[in-house]
Amino acid sequence: MFTEVFTSEERFWGDNDSSTIQNAIDYAEKHGISTVVIPQFNPRTSESMWRIDEAILLPSAITVLLRNAHLRLELGVRANVFRNRNAWTEFGKTLEGEQYGIRILGEGNAVIDGGFPNGLCEQFHRSRPDLYPHMCVNLLVFLHNVRDF
Repeated sequence: MFTEVFTSEERFWGDNDSSTIQNAIDYAEKHGISTVVIPQFNPRTSESMWRIDEAILLPSAITVLLRNAHLRLELGVRANVFRNRNAWTEFGKTLEGEQYGIRILGEGNAVIDGGFPNGLCEQFHRSRPDLYPHMCVNLLVFLHNVRDF
C-alpha cells in the first residue's frame, strides 16, 4: 500500500494549482494515505511555483510535505493557503467537529508565500466589514479547533 501521494501526478491535475493539491489531499483521505507531497516542480504549469487562489482544506490525520516547494498566494486573493476542513463551519465549533493530526512540513527550501499585498488589513476590515473579510482569512495557515498539530 502507498504511504504518500504526489500532487505532481497527472491524475490529480485540476483547473488550477489549488484544485490540483486539493484533489491529491481528497484522494489521500479517501484511500487512507497519510502524506501528500508537493514537489518543487509543478508539471501542470511547467514552473517551480504552485499558485494558490483558494484555501486548501485539510482533513484530520494528514501530513502535507512541501518538498522544496514554493506556494504563493495569487495576486489579489484574500484566502488562507491552508486551513482545516471544519474551520469556518458550525460543525467546526463543536466537540464533534474537532480535528486532529494535521501537519504541514517543509523539506529543503520550502516556502509558503503571501504574494503581493492584497489590500486586506485590520484598518480596512474595521472601517468596512461589509466589504472586507475578517483578518483571519489573511493568515497563510489557519487552524481552528484542531489538536495535535
